[in-house]
Amino acid sequence: RLDSGATVVIGASVGIAFYPTDAQTGAALLQRADTAMYAAKQRGSGVYCVYSPDLSQAIRDRLELEGRLSRAVSEGLLEILFQPQVRLSDGQMVGVEALCRWHDEELGEVSPQVFIPIAEETGLIRPLGLWLLRQAWRDLLGWGREEGFFLAINVSTRQLTDDFADLVRELIGTCQECGTRLEMELSEVSLVKAPPEVGERLGA
Repeated sequence: RLDSGATVVIGASVGIAFYPTDAQTGAALLQRADTAMYAAKQRGSGVYCVYSPDLSQAIRDRLELEGRLSRAVSEGLLEILFQPQVRLSDGQMVGVEALCRWHDEELGEVSPQVFIPIAEETGLIRPLGLWLLRQAWRDLLGWGREEGFFLAINVSTRQLTDDFADLVRELIGTCQECGTRLEMELSEVSLVKAPPEVGERLGA
């Protein structure tokens, strides 16, 4: 519900298909246009896309990848890679950064540059991020008790739901000492694009 006088800005993604080159029936033409619209949405708001046969295969590949990623998240098929963080002054290892990795049984190693944006767009980033945070925390409790040894985790602004702060407090409550060595990183780009309530949740 909007207050009287409120301004609403609406964006549109447009898919275009031509008769009779793309299809010769109304139903098929709408299907081609819908495929083009889906491709336009992937490129951002306010974009149009003209149908081509290549789009259909690209959409099918994308949907298959989404399905495989959803299965990997739900069945715990993802892995964590710990990247050492080294102090330049003396070369001493002072911490690690937890990185999510995905090796699919058919696709092989899938780059984070491919599956993380898909997770962001589909909402899978929330269960994925929750798993990463909890698993990395358990690992920190197991081998990261040296003074000053920290664990860094990348967090998406889409993970910052109303209960995110409660989750972090719950984890830190299991080991106050380790809580001082947990670092959560958000990119400047994601913060700029984030809605105002994200700042409130970070302050919580």
